Amino acid sequence: MIRLQTNATTSAPTRDSVNTLMPEMSLSFTLLKSSVLQVLFSGTFSNSNNDRGGIFQCVVDGVSDAQMQRQFLGQAGNPQCIAMQKLLYLTPGTHTVEIWWAATANTLTAAGIERSLTILEEAI
Repeated sequence: MIRLQTNATTSAPTRDSVNTLMPEMSLSFTLLKSSVLQVLFSGTFSNSNNDRGGIFQCVVDGVSDAQMQRQFLGQAGNPQCIAMQKLLYLTPGTHTVEIWWAATANTLTAAGIERSLTILEEAI
């Protein structure tokens, strides 16, 4: 059974690139057989401007997964918790799951190191 997790190590990183997704967290692993995996991401973020927020998307093996994308609007100084989850069916081989993020305007900031990416193998 695969159980992988990575937690943030950089405190309070920022993104100023409006609507340009950039990688934030990544996990690589090798499967010996076809598997169903549960991908979980969570983090706390805030934007420096009112009514602006961020975009978060899962990228699997270099391909954006539009079904695992979230966007939020917030108020300056009020952090928002973002949580995403998805089941993936992957074939044997080496795979990489990443979370990419961008600001929708101004500056998006992660709260401390409150971010994690977890991958769990589901029983078939």
